[in-house]
Amino acid sequence: MCGGVAGVLCLNAADYCAMEAGACVDTADPSGICAGKPEICTMDYNPVCGCDGKTYSNACAAAAEGVNVATPGECA
Repeated sequence: MCGGVAGVLCLNAADYCAMEAGACVDTADPSGICAGKPEICTMDYNPVCGCDGKTYSNACAAAAEGVNVATPGECA
C-alpha cells in the first residue's frame, strides 16, 4: 500500500511505492507515491544502499528494481 490514509495500491506492475531516501517501511507510508520504475539508467557509479539491504550502483538502478534508497553509499 502506498499514499498514507487513502491506502492506494500501486496496481500497475511497472510502478512501485516511491518514498524519500531513508524511509524504509514494510507498511503503508504517508509520504509514498506510486511511481513508474525507470526503464533506462546511466552507468554512473554513485552507490546507494537499498531498503532491501543490497548495494545498487546508483539511485536509478535501485528504483528500476522497485527498491527505495535507505542510505547513500554501499551497504555495510
